[in-house]
Formats: sequence, C-alpha cells, structure tokens
Amino acid sequence: MIGNDIVDLQQARQESNWQRPRYLEKIFTQEEQQRIAEAEAPEVMVWLLWSCKEAAYKRWASQTQQRRFLPKKMESTDFYQIQEQDLTTTEMGKQKVGHHYTCSVRIIGHHYMVYTALKDDLIHSWTLTEGKKPLLLEVAPLGQQDLSIATRSLLLKHLSKHFLWSPTDISIQKNEHGRPFVYYQNKKCPLSLSLAHHGRYGGFVLAEGES
Repeated sequence: MIGNDIVDLQQARQESNWQRPRYLEKIFTQEEQQRIAEAEAPEVMVWLLWSCKEAAYKRWASQTQQRRFLPKKMESTDFYQIQEQDLTTTEMGKQKVGHHYTCSVRIIGHHYMVYTALKDDLIHSWTLTEGKKPLLLEVAPLGQQDLSIATRSLLLKHLSKHFLWSPTDISIQKNEHGRPFVYYQNKKCPLSLSLAHHGRYGGFVLAEGES
C-alpha cells in the first residue's frame, strides 16, 4: 500500500490558525504537542507532523478500505531529521534538496514509516509497503490551474516518459473505494499510486505492485 501528502505552507497559513485555542488539542497527541512547543519553528513542525499523519492515514485507508476522522488515534513517534550524508541510503527519490525526516505513525494497530521532505514552503510526505522503493516520485508547482487535473497531467507526463508510452494510451481510474490505478491500453497495471495536491503544488508517488 502507498500514501502521500502535500502541504503548501503559504496556503496552510491562509486556511488554518493553528494557534487558536484547543486547535492542537483536537488533532495532536500530548507528545506531539510537546514536540511542537519545543520546536525551533513551531508552525513548520505543526505541518510536518500533520503531513506525516495524513500520508500514513491515506495508506491506512487504502489498506483497510475505511475513511474515518480519527486524528487523535494517529500517533507519530520517533520523528528524526536525516543527515545530509545519509540521504543516499534512504528511499527519498530525487528529493535531495532541503531537509528530510523520518517518522513512525501508528493507526489503530497498524504501523507505518513515513518519509518527509521540507523545501522552502513545501512539505511532501510519503509511505510505502516496507521493502519497496518509489518507481516514480514527483512534486511540482502547478500555478492556478485545476489542481486535480494538473496533478493527473503531471503523472501522465512522467508515465509516458518513464515507460515510453503514448499519453493517449494511459488513463487513471478509481475503484469503488476511490483508490486510483494506472491503466495502459485499458488494462490495469500492477502499480501502486498515490496522488496529492494542496495550494500551488501537486505530486504523486508510484511503486511497483498493487498491494
């Protein structure tokens, strides 16, 4: 299974006032609130943790075929920054610029390792089945376009380039649970896909294998 999440910090500032009373209490555990309070940049830590938990939640939802609002039942622990010299040994794809973190997220008996990249005002988090690595991983600024359409166009462009497929032969279709799949010439491909967009950015993570 697979999940990814994007936070445009500029957009997040406009949409949410994380400093209003009881906001953090509603969506973060006591340990997470403590981590935010002790952070050098509390606002950034809020959205780093949120993005980690959202990526894990999307993987959990695909795995269990459930969609529930349960922020306090998602617990992030072991949040660490990855040192630059160690980046080549992690599955961070091409995202070698900026700051990188790992985080463990537990959701109702399930455990997920999440990788997160922070560059300027963009946060991107993703998680994969243990032992797998991304086949394709991309995040890009999409401007003022329809983000859903633009994100799919970004994916089609990279699928076409990677597999040498004609764009007209590729489609993205969702199953009855809303999970997206890649189809080539009307045949479902054995690929795991997660799409995400927020604010000015859109992106995806693609891996081999359906599960």
